[in-house]
Amino acid sequence: MKELINKFKKLDERVITIISIVCLILVSAVIAALAESSTSEIYGNESIISGDLYFMSKNQKVTSIPVDEPVSLHVFIGLSASATSDQYYVIDLDSLDFDIYNLNSENKIKIQASEGNIIEAWVRDKGDGTGEIVISGWKSGTTLSFNLTGEFHEKGKTTATMATNKNFSNGKLTAEIESYGENIIHYIFHQMELLLKMQVEMIYLQIIHY
Repeated sequence: MKELINKFKKLDERVITIISIVCLILVSAVIAALAESSTSEIYGNESIISGDLYFMSKNQKVTSIPVDEPVSLHVFIGLSASATSDQYYVIDLDSLDFDIYNLNSENKIKIQASEGNIIEAWVRDKGDGTGEIVISGWKSGTTLSFNLTGEFHEKGKTTATMATNKNFSNGKLTAEIESYGENIIHYIFHQMELLLKMQVEMIYLQIIHY
């Protein structure tokens, strides 16, 4: 009788363990579903039904820029009637080389945008060498237009993309730019390195000559 009771106790422990695991899985699934639902409710890129995205310098659209020269990412989007003020808009960056001016300690900046909107741009590092700019604060109007100004410190290519409504621009706006030249600090150090190397070679030749 005692052995039978012990078997039931062991069985109860196993059943409780299995039930606990199943409950944890179900709770995790529910939390994930709620989080996804919450995100989709405020993610506003689907509301973009027109617009343009490009880099500009001196009021001209550009696809290349010298390093350490100011350049702006110009954002212009037209919003559908379904857009709400709690939505945010995301610009994806395939690199973090674009150094936006005047970011605070949280990598955020307030910008005076079109139609009286004061928006906030938040630059987020995705941890894999890429990033995103999260735009929030749109309150009114049918369009949103603003510039993000900064510079590149290294030569290379950068692509900014912004998802849109699937019926506009194949669901995506794209801006590409290539920075060229050398960072002035790197250039100075490189020249100093070359000068030092030449001096060492001259001293070496003098020693051999004598």
